[in-house]
Amino acid sequence: MSLRFFWRSILTVLFGLGVTANAVTLTWNANPEPDIAGYRLYHGLQGSPATVTDVGNNTTHSVSGLTPGQEYYFYVTAYNTAGLESDPSESVHHTPLGTPISGVDCHVLDAGLR
Repeated sequence: MSLRFFWRSILTVLFGLGVTANAVTLTWNANPEPDIAGYRLYHGLQGSPATVTDVGNNTTHSVSGLTPGQEYYFYVTAYNTAGLESDPSESVHHTPLGTPISGVDCHVLDAGLR
């Protein structure tokens, strides 16, 4: 039997809140489904394969080591206790400028678990 779950939370990405110019902090709303086991954060340089980080049930994660002037993308999926993973959120793009950035936030659409 195929189960279908829907992830109705909105991903909010907050760049550079109190971190160095080569880092970004991402924050998203928790998925309200009772069987959500965690989240996976995908990120990478534009045009390159993503690095995947399982952040568990955390809804905030920092990525450091970003190179100023390079464009990075970020997106999140949720996964449940049955191992089903949601479709990815829309990606958010960020180019570190060499100085801290604060107060920039983007809202990304929701995705459904398959």
